[in-house]
Amino acid sequence: MNRYKAREAAFTLIYQHSFNPSMSLLDIYMDEIEERDDLEEDEYIRAILSAFEMNSLDIDELIAARASGWKLDRIARVTLSLLRLGVCEMKYCDTPREIAINEIVELAKTYDSDEAPAFINGILDAIAKNSEQ
Repeated sequence: MNRYKAREAAFTLIYQHSFNPSMSLLDIYMDEIEERDDLEEDEYIRAILSAFEMNSLDIDELIAARASGWKLDRIARVTLSLLRLGVCEMKYCDTPREIAINEIVELAKTYDSDEAPAFINGILDAIAKNSEQ
C-alpha cells in the first residue's frame, strides 16, 4: 500500500473513531481489515493511529489554538479528522510539514466541502510555522 492510500485509510479510521471515541483506533482498524477487501495491515497506518491515540489531547489543543473563532465541536467531523491527521503526521510521524499539508489538502478536496481545503491549509500552516520557532 502506498503512502497516499495509507494516509487515506488512516483518515477514514480517525473519522470513524470520532463517532465512537471509547473504542481503540487499533481495534477499529482491525475490525475494518476483517470487513474490507481493500484494506490490509500497514505499518504506516499503525504508526499514525498509535501516534494519534497517544497524543490526541495535544493534537486537539494545537488545532483549537489555531482555529480562531472555532470550537472543535463546531468543526465538521471530516474537517476535524483531516486536521487531526495532518497535525499527527507533522508532529509525531516525522512527515515533512510541506508534504503533510499538501496531502491533507488533497484529501480535503476529495472528501470535504469546497471551503475546507483553504481552512485546513491555514490551520496546518499556522501550526507548522509555530513549530519552527
